[in-house]
Formats: sequence, structure tokens, C-alpha cells
Amino acid sequence: MFVGMELNKSSNDIKIKDIQIYLELIKTRSIRELSRRLNTTPGQISKTIKSLEYKLGVTLLNRSVSGVAATAEARALFPYFETIRDVQLQLQGELKKNSSEQLLSFASTSFTTTHLLPKILEEFEHITQRTRFRMIDIPPSQFTSVGLRNGFQLCIHSGVLDWPRTWTSVKIGKMRWSLYCSANHEISSKPKESTILKYPFVYPVYWSTEGVRFGNDGCPVSIKKRILGHETSTATGAVEVVRQSDHLGFLPDLVAREWEKFGEIRKLHVPKWKTVDRQMYLTVKNDVIKQATFKKLAVLLQKHLA
Repeated sequence: MFVGMELNKSSNDIKIKDIQIYLELIKTRSIRELSRRLNTTPGQISKTIKSLEYKLGVTLLNRSVSGVAATAEARALFPYFETIRDVQLQLQGELKKNSSEQLLSFASTSFTTTHLLPKILEEFEHITQRTRFRMIDIPPSQFTSVGLRNGFQLCIHSGVLDWPRTWTSVKIGKMRWSLYCSANHEISSKPKESTILKYPFVYPVYWSTEGVRFGNDGCPVSIKKRILGHETSTATGAVEVVRQSDHLGFLPDLVAREWEKFGEIRKLHVPKWKTVDRQMYLTVKNDVIKQATFKKLAVLLQKHLA
């Protein structure tokens, strides 16, 4: 298998997944960072690397205060590692592309899967055949870690994320966030910043392996300067809190516009606040998603975000 190497008897048990983890570790240079991305523990990463070293009979890592790096012996194996990984990914991709019916997992935040994806998937069905989509709600902080564990093949997210080269991202438009209150709220439609700070804000939270964490609603005024009110893990829940209380909410227009249309909530315009638009991206796994499919989905998303 490898020229000039004496493999241990268990070398035939070498797992492609372990090689993938090692290559990602060399890329990140941090066991702790990689464990965070893969949603596992540093101890499990170290155990995987030690097992791989035993099976190959070589030391794979040099450790220092600046992180980990490949040894000279390991660098000599990189062409083999990369070939094994690439062939495995290509095989997986071809098997999925050629299946009679393709099921693709589409990850995003809850309000995107609720208010955007169903619209474009209905149109997409008229363009392609034998493709079904599984829509998955995931907190933004977990997109890359779940994707690297093959949890999904497509993802819609805001801002640039650190995807490996086996994934491709394209801009699909911008999504606007605005300040909202209930329809009968006492506050004026154009309040001063000092006025809005007198009212509580509904705030986004989500669950992670570290427990409940605050999200980022993108409001021009930081969370430290605002009165924290009720907390919710969905934008739809935030709209309901705003609609039925004196809470204010900095919410995506995509979600709020329906309630605003029926007079349940109203938008506030704070003087001197800049418009908050977040750049949105469609990211896909290269070896699974055909380029034609990728382009069609991007065009549909751009149309609905315009």
C-alpha cells in the first residue's frame, strides 16, 4: 500500500474517516478547534490520531504552542491520503447522483426553512424530477460542524463561513432586518434611540452542546445597552411575543412582513440607524450536487430574495 513503510497488522482496519479527520486537523492546526467544528471532544480527536499512528506505524503530528503540524513522515503520505479521500468522496457523489430518486438535506435557520425554502422547492419540482428535499433547522454556529459530518448537502446562511474546498458557496442576495413593535404599541413610528431603550427586547437563543447560547439579531444597539425581555429560539416565536406584548424585536422582514400586512405588527424607523442587510449564501457539497442543480437553486433563491 505505502512504499517503504512497515504497516502494523491492524493496518487493514484503517478508516477513510480517520484520514479525513487527520487532513482537517492539519488544516485547522488545532485539536480543540477541530473538535468544536465536528461537535466532538478533543480527547476523541486525539484518540483517532493515535489509532491512525499505530496502524500506520509512523508519528503523524508535531505539537507546539502554536498548534499541531504534520511530521516529515506524514507529509510523505499526503498524496496517498488525499487520493483515498478524493476517490471516496467521488464514489459517494456518483452513487447519489445516479440514484433513481435523490434525497437532499437542506440546512438553514428555522425562519428560512419556514418562509423561504418551501416557495423555491415548489418551483424547483417543475424543473427537475426524482429529487426530494429534507429541510433541517440548525443554529448558525453549527452549520460547518454538521456539514463536515455529512449531516446535509445544501445550506443557506448569512455571512462567509469557513467551508473546506469540497464545498462551494455563491451569493444569492441580501436579507433585511428591521425593528418591529405591536400594532397598538404606544411608541411612535419614528422613535428616538433613547426611547426604544426604555422597552424590553425579545432576544434569540439556541441550544448547543454547551447549553443555551445567545444568538445575534443584528440590531444596531448592542445587547448590553438593551433591556432583555423574553427569549425564543425561533423568529416566528419572536413575532408572536412582539405582537402580544410591549416588547420590541429586531426581526427579518421575510418573517415579519406577513404579520405587518395583516396589521398585527408595525415597523419602526429609528433616525440615524443604517439599514441592516445581511448577505445570504447558498453553499453545496461539490461531490453530491450537480452543477446544473446548484445553478437552478441559486437563481430561484435570488429571485425570491430580490
